[in-house]
Amino acid sequence: MNRKGWQGKTIRSHAWTKNWTPTPSQAKDVGSMTTQIDYLGPERRIHKILVTRNTEYHMRAEHCIAVRNIQSGAWQHHHKALGTTLRGCLVAKTSGGYVFCATFPKPGHRIYFANDVCTSPVHTICRPERYIVECYKN
Repeated sequence: MNRKGWQGKTIRSHAWTKNWTPTPSQAKDVGSMTTQIDYLGPERRIHKILVTRNTEYHMRAEHCIAVRNIQSGAWQHHHKALGTTLRGCLVAKTSGGYVFCATFPKPGHRIYFANDVCTSPVHTICRPERYIVECYKN
């Protein structure tokens, strides 16, 4: 089946591509969450989960929209980071101490929010499942 796509280019779609799921060797298992193969183009996803030692920080772009305790799985409705904007991260120096960076945190960096909330180091950054995104309050 052919159809006109973006900028008038012909796109050929196949029925088998709609039901494709990555095999275990093509997916990365992150706890109970799975992310697909690394994408080489520009990042388009706005929802991310920053996983620290005890907490998951659910982000929509630069805003913390949900916080969940890892051990209990309970959503924390009164966490100080909820509703705040990500200011940047704290990166450990080799000589000791931390230096502030105004970039999105990477594994090993501490999350730093606009209301001076600082977390333990990030272990994993992953993409939430669709059903989790639907649980977020709008």
